[in-house]
Amino acid sequence: MTARDDIFSRIATALADVPADERPDDVRVPRDYVRSHVTGDVVDLFVERVEDYRATVVRVGPTSVRAEIARALATVGSVVVPAGFPADWLPAGAVSRNDAETAGSSISGAHASTAHASTAHASTAQSTTHTPAGAGASAASYHSALTDEGRVVGVGRDTAERDAAGGSRWLSDDPVLATDALDRVGAALTTAALGIALTGTIVLDAGAGQGRRALTLVPDMHVCVIRAEQITPDVPDALARLDATRPLTFISGPSATSDIELERVEGVHGPRNLYVIVVEKGLS
Repeated sequence: MTARDDIFSRIATALADVPADERPDDVRVPRDYVRSHVTGDVVDLFVERVEDYRATVVRVGPTSVRAEIARALATVGSVVVPAGFPADWLPAGAVSRNDAETAGSSISGAHASTAHASTAHASTAQSTTHTPAGAGASAASYHSALTDEGRVVGVGRDTAERDAAGGSRWLSDDPVLATDALDRVGAALTTAALGIALTGTIVLDAGAGQGRRALTLVPDMHVCVIRAEQITPDVPDALARLDATRPLTFISGPSATSDIELERVEGVHGPRNLYVIVVEKGLS
């Protein structure tokens, strides 16, 4: 008997007393276990745990998101932004247009004829502790609130426009960037489906503003913007709010491995740098 035969034999034995017409939903699974081990402030714990992974975490108010994104990406040469990312969070100079061309195989080919009209806020990030309101809001409702303003393309050729956008070239993934082009992108800017405080985890489900998996796997830096009300206390809470039929990615800190001689090496399996911006109501 092969190992495969042995496995299937054991499965058949275990299911021998199950009626042929029984379905999984017919049997109630006990869920009376402890659903959360979190007792304190959820956002405080999330920030602490994410920082434990050597990621950068900044807490800002809604009006400071744009300025913080520009600050985080000031030294990055190029940034890819997936469809559905909130246009009012993009720094001035990061153009959103429905009719502009987008680079499909070459980063240098992205361009736009006009600059975003809005300007970056000058306010700085706050570190004030804040308990989020409406912590029960679902990830799905957040997705529905996002609007796709069109393609986010490279900033204009004018130097002033590029400086206004933090010195970065902004790229869209629509049409999909070729592999060689994505490999030369410096950072990805995304939203998130939700966060998990206890484990310091960000969850992506390919929803609005998150894009395909490669966007947050190939570039060396991932900047993720998450609202405080999206952060759940523990894993069971998160799973209850997620759609299991969507492609889920759980990210706990930047890529790191200690496989070889227990030496920590970062950036082998994903972004070397993770920059998380937590948006909290009540902060400036």
